[in-house]
This record gives sequence, structure tokens and C-alpha cells, in this order.
Amino acid sequence: DGAMYYLPDPDKNQGVNNLITDKKYSNFILSVEWKISVDGNSGIFYGVFEDEKYVVPYMTAPEIQIRDYTNIPDFNDNKQMSGAIFGIIGPDKDLMNKAGEWNHFLITIDHKNNLGKVELNGHEVVDFPVEGEAWQAMLNDSKFKEWEGFGVHQEGNIGLQDHGHAVWFRNIKIKEL
Repeated sequence: DGAMYYLPDPDKNQGVNNLITDKKYSNFILSVEWKISVDGNSGIFYGVFEDEKYVVPYMTAPEIQIRDYTNIPDFNDNKQMSGAIFGIIGPDKDLMNKAGEWNHFLITIDHKNNLGKVELNGHEVVDFPVEGEAWQAMLNDSKFKEWEGFGVHQEGNIGLQDHGHAVWFRNIKIKEL
């Protein structure tokens, strides 16, 4: 289907096989189609700051969550639903197509206008400030409040996450603003 497909190998390190752009981005719109395996977990990072002291992208970069919870029928943590900025802000309701079906993200990160926005399957699911006092207040209300270097870089790489589950990405397009 013209997709990049990640199939984890249980005999190899999982969670560290992330794909990271060579180029750094600050203001952009990212369009990407994706699908995830049953009960799978993955995500898309922005603002990745690469340094030896940060072993994996999630140590510095906010993540737009990709998550299926088919076998967790009472799952209700909106900050972990697909389209959420993981652990920080989440959608009011789940708009993800079921596991194994294609979904579409349109992600806007615009530091010039202090705007972040995630659309999932044609519906805006979250909007948020990407810096300043309001962003810091959101971080302070999350597990990331003590994480040095997390969510502070206005320019960084974009990454696709290995979280140990099968995931597919295709039709990846980026427009710099």
C-alpha cells in the first residue's frame, strides 16, 4: 500500500527504533495517514532535541498519540487517546477508526502564532499553545513538569515512534509555514 510498516522483533530492542527527520522544523503542517495494530501504541513527535543525554525522542519532544485499546473497553484517559498530546491534553471523544484501518492526522505546530492543533480524520480534536505561560501551566499539570528539556525547543526534528507495536505510516507530507 505504499506504506512504511514497523513490525517489532521481540528478540531485539523495542522502543528505541524511532525514525527521526534529518531536518529540523519550527512552524509546519504535517499530514500523515497511519494505522495501528490491536492494542497498539505509537505516536508522532515534534520538537525533538537530539543530544547524548536524551536516549529517546520522548525525553524532549511532545507526542501526538496513536493508540488502540480494543481489549480495554473501559479505557477513558483522554490524554492517552489518539490525537492527544500524550499526557498533556486530549480530545473530548475518540474519533479513531478501529485498529487495522487507516486514519489521518493533520498536525499544525506554529510557534509564530503560538498555536498547536491536531485534526483526526477531518475533525479538530485538540488545540493548544506551543509555548509561553499557558504551555508551561499545562506541563506543570503533567508528568513532564520535572523533565529537563521537555517541550521547550521551538525548533526540532519530527519523529515516528517505536513503542513495540506494529504500526503503518503513509502519504507523509509536510508544509513549512
